[in-house]
This record gives sequence, structure tokens and C-alpha cells, in this order.
Amino acid sequence: MNKYFVNVKVDREERPDVDKLYMSFIQATVGGGGWPMSVFLTPNLEPLAGGTYFPPEDSYGRPGFKSVLKSIAEQWRKKQTAILNSGKHSVEVLKKISEKELRDCQRIDIP
Repeated sequence: MNKYFVNVKVDREERPDVDKLYMSFIQATVGGGGWPMSVFLTPNLEPLAGGTYFPPEDSYGRPGFKSVLKSIAEQWRKKQTAILNSGKHSVEVLKKISEKELRDCQRIDIP
């Protein structure tokens, strides 16, 4: 991991805002959420890929964490510009989701 990535562990209880942001990305791209959550970011902290649980090794047709790391590092080397554009697009989508959630919360009448 250290060869290709800067690894950051976020405590979701200490930073629920960060957890919510990247969990929204995972739910929008993978279709579900959960922990442990791994999100791969551009240098500008824009999400480009992620998932919840990756087994250590490839098994039952699922890529293992090592394979995921190698694939993302390889794609970054080959398609960096496209990945950066994808990250920007992801942020735009997340902003729209957040704005909608905020509007929905403002509509709730609390007695």
C-alpha cells in the first residue's frame, strides 16, 4: 500500500462528517454501504473508487484488497487525466446529493 498510496485512517466517531461524505460516494457508486470502508481519492481529495469489504486475496470471484490496490495504481498511471475528471464529477454529484438532503431536512416539521 505504501508504495503507491498515502494511507489515512479516519475514525468515523471522531469525524462523522468525513464518514458521511465518503459513505455517500460508496452508496452512490456501489449501491450499498458498510464498514470497513475504503475510498481511494485523488490528490485533491476527490473520490475515484472504493468499496466496503475486500478480502485479503481474490476469492469467489471477488477481487482481493491487493488486486484492488494494484488495479487502481495501474489505472492512475495510465489514465490520470480521466481519473481526475471523474473525481471532479463525483464531487459535483455529491454536492447535489447533499443539497437535496439539506432541502429535505428543512421541510421536516418538528412539533
